[in-house]
Amino acid sequence: MDSAFKRRWDWEFVNIEDDGQRNVVSSRKIKLYNHDTCAWNDFVDKLNEFIRSHYKTVRKIEDKQIGYFFINEETITEEHIKNKLMFFIWDSVFSNNRKPLTELLQMEERDLVTFGQFTQKDIVQNFVKKIVEFVNV
Repeated sequence: MDSAFKRRWDWEFVNIEDDGQRNVVSSRKIKLYNHDTCAWNDFVDKLNEFIRSHYKTVRKIEDKQIGYFFINEETITEEHIKNKLMFFIWDSVFSNNRKPLTELLQMEERDLVTFGQFTQKDIVQNFVKKIVEFVNV
C-alpha cells in the first residue's frame, strides 16, 4: 500500500483466518479432469501453509497468501487454477526463488524454468495434489 495513502487514512488489518469467510465457501470444490479433487477452502488453507513455510524467502508474505475468494467461482476448474492461481504463485509469490516449487513437485530446477512448464497438464494436477498433501515439518 502506498505510504502517502497510509498516512492520510485509517486502515485496518484483517487476518484471513479470522474473517469468517471460510464457512461461506465451504461447499466449493476444485474439479480437475471432471473429478472433484478437494474442497476449495481446505486447499486454500494448505496453500497458505505452504507459502508461510517459506517465510525466509517470500517477501511481503502477508500479501502473498490466498483468500477464499481469490477465485470466485462455484466450481474451480483446471483453467482457473492454471490461469489465475498458478500465475500468481509463479509471478508474485515465488518469482525470486523457484526452489520451493521444484522441491514440492519433485522436479529438477532446469525442468521448471518457464511458466509454460509450470502449467503443463500433469503439473497442474500434481501441484494441487502436493498442496493438499502438504505437511509443514
